Amino acid sequence: MWRGWPVALMMEVAVAGLAAPARAQSAATHANPADADFMSGMLMHHAQAVVMGDWAPGHVASKDVAVLCRRIAISQRDEIKTMATWLTAHGQPVPDTNVVMGDTLPGAPQPMLMQGMLTGDQLVALRAAHGPAFDRLFLEDMIYHHEGAVVMVRDLLEAPGAAQDPLVYELANEISAGQLVEIHRMQALLATLPPAPASTAPGAPGVSSGPALARSGAWAETPGAASHRLAAAPVRASPITATSPRRQASGITGS
Repeated sequence: MWRGWPVALMMEVAVAGLAAPARAQSAATHANPADADFMSGMLMHHAQAVVMGDWAPGHVASKDVAVLCRRIAISQRDEIKTMATWLTAHGQPVPDTNVVMGDTLPGAPQPMLMQGMLTGDQLVALRAAHGPAFDRLFLEDMIYHHEGAVVMVRDLLEAPGAAQDPLVYELANEISAGQLVEIHRMQALLATLPPAPASTAPGAPGVSSGPALARSGAWAETPGAASHRLAAAPVRASPITATSPRRQASGITGS
């Protein structure tokens, strides 16, 4: 095919052929900072939800709550794999999920938390609960946890230039839609439980209440990442009809 071609032209074509894979690799590894922050943060967020859900069998959870926990753990493990694969493909570090594995001692230094994540102390409180007490605390905590994930998705979609990657966009919307459905399901389950005794109600003396959004340190901010703002931004344009007791206790409600 080269016969009769000028030498300079043949060299130009050859160089272009060698450069094409390099350009493709560069494009594949480039990641929008907001996308990378979201995928990394949501991976950690999901990892904590999996930990919480895995506690159900050993904490005498009711059948309905145990089924919900299994569904959350299965779906979020799959999404964790997707996010880890995306981060690796785009040259981004995959966060160490061991920091959210529930082994944090009360009062120990806290890792960076995404919106809606529980602190070490709150995980300890959930881990200590059994039976109906576990059901109630799990549902309250996980509703709050899911609301935080919905806010993270909203912040990503509002960030300039973010979510142009089809996988990021589709995953973010799937997470938001799925967790809104689960929020409604958990609110319905919570409504069937008997009232919590006064001594174990959120905010009672000696009892760990859920993360107060307005409390300093409840949500840590990643420098330069708009999706990790400390401001307790309500979920806009969502069908959530009642906020979690965690959000109510902090005075934060949806708009």
